[in-house]
Amino acid sequence: MESVELSALAESEIEVHLKNETPLATETTYDNLQTFIAKAREQSDASDAEIAKTLLCRIGSADLAEAYTVEQLSEVLNYAEIVRSTVYYRVSRDGTKTPVTAQEAVNAKGRALVAASSNLWSSWETSDDGYMQIYTEGIRLNAQPSYSSDSRNRYFKIATRAKWLHQPYWALEDLQVLSFGSALLDTHYESRAHLYRYEKCSHPSHYRTQSYSWWHYRSNTVDRHEGEDAASHVNILYPSGSAIAARVKFGDLPSGYGCYHTDTDGFQKNYLQMDTATSYLETQVYLQAYDSPVHAGYSHKRLGGDIGISIGTGGAGFSFTGAILRTDYYGQTIVLEYN
Repeated sequence: MESVELSALAESEIEVHLKNETPLATETTYDNLQTFIAKAREQSDASDAEIAKTLLCRIGSADLAEAYTVEQLSEVLNYAEIVRSTVYYRVSRDGTKTPVTAQEAVNAKGRALVAASSNLWSSWETSDDGYMQIYTEGIRLNAQPSYSSDSRNRYFKIATRAKWLHQPYWALEDLQVLSFGSALLDTHYESRAHLYRYEKCSHPSHYRTQSYSWWHYRSNTVDRHEGEDAASHVNILYPSGSAIAARVKFGDLPSGYGCYHTDTDGFQKNYLQMDTATSYLETQVYLQAYDSPVHAGYSHKRLGGDIGISIGTGGAGFSFTGAILRTDYYGQTIVLEYN
């Protein structure tokens, strides 16, 4: 049998449904995942890792396809259904926050790239306006873990990603949060927090890319960091039995930050074309009887003090506290369904 092309198979087999779309928030469901995995194994010569990467790329998680280890990729093969909600925000230097559409965020990024390529003295990553994409995700697992013997349990991986499509002026220590209501935390699972930063210089004679990656893994038996000085950049917290959080620190942008080279007219110009920063937080939970909401948020500190969180009664959402000046972003709530 001739081997099929994986990306084409993923496009034809993985079903994508917009369950609820408004100008400011989109909820997308990806299903038929197990059918794709089964057909990929049957009709192609690809490894399980390649199949998992193709699935992640199909659902818009190409960054995780590159960041995950082989062991983490193996977990993807147990995905049954994914529900993801996505919202975008614009924030000004004074902390004023405005929800925007996806197209507005994309347009702003395009304008910023043009400005960066023509401005001799400044680059887009320190603009007054920062643009953030934040998603909340629930992944139903096809089979429960081997260590679970209770047939009532329904397992889900939950995650949130906050991506600066256009960075803010201030870059201090932030806080990322996932709360999961009445769902129960799977303490056997290694919760993961990942920070990723990518830079690109566009000068024709000095073209380069640079990336930085920091991980923190934590469970009832594991507590480890990966990446140079990772413990200074990302740390997982358990503020309550119904939430998980991560302290996030990309660090201040140093003076003169950029990629400066002399242009054809003899002027120094900043050729830094792209600088994106992404923080990702995931864990695993289970339901035993009822549906449960999942809330996600990200708080960006602009001045002084640690950011904290206050969890609602019974795990019903959360709010950020602390810090002298901060800007809070909240994802669109999703619901894990027990069935």
